[in-house]
Amino acid sequence: MKFGILTISFKRIKILRLFLASIKRLRSDCGYFPCVVVGDEEHKQLCEQYEVHHITQTNHPATAKFNTGVDYLMSIQCRYIIVAGSDDIISTTLLKRCITEMELDYDLVGISSIYFYAADGQHKGSLRHLKTKDQILGVCRCINRRIIEKVGGVLWNKESSWGMDGIALRNIQPHVKTWKIVEGDCFDVKTKENLNKITFWLSKLQSQENPEKFYSILSKEEKQILNEI
Repeated sequence: MKFGILTISFKRIKILRLFLASIKRLRSDCGYFPCVVVGDEEHKQLCEQYEVHHITQTNHPATAKFNTGVDYLMSIQCRYIIVAGSDDIISTTLLKRCITEMELDYDLVGISSIYFYAADGQHKGSLRHLKTKDQILGVCRCINRRIIEKVGGVLWNKESSWGMDGIALRNIQPHVKTWKIVEGDCFDVKTKENLNKITFWLSKLQSQENPEKFYSILSKEEKQILNEI
């Protein structure tokens, strides 16, 4: 069962390096899979170092960048496309569970909870957990090829750099008949450069989680990169 991971990038080279190192770990643990990054020209060489396909494209609108990545993964016959942010770090356990469910041919597979981690600044090391009630989040959304074909290969049918998760969901929702929520850990790594700041989640989610939960899923290389951010 062939799947690929899609993300887009803009600036934040250290965060992208962490993401690429996580892809290296996931490939080591789960077997090779294609991954594509659509973003800045200056990121191309870094992606090549990690054997990740890179496509250069201007940042706005961000939805167009995502659609470019979809085109590439569809062209190499991926049965599923997994959408991730370049600051989203997926645990090996989560990916293995997603693969198990994708093999059952659901229209949509995803997660209903996510962690937010502060990688720099005065809140460095803070970790918060958001858990929804049976809502498939945008991150780690695994979309079946047949659903993508039903929307003409255009997952994002609106030009925008905001609200991208909602745009894609509203587009595919009429076609999704079967779905599965899986348990597993995904971490959104926040820095001072994020538009959606960690302070928002610190105020919204009061309960502090043990950051060891994040550190424990990382490879030695990922930990080193994280320490350098």
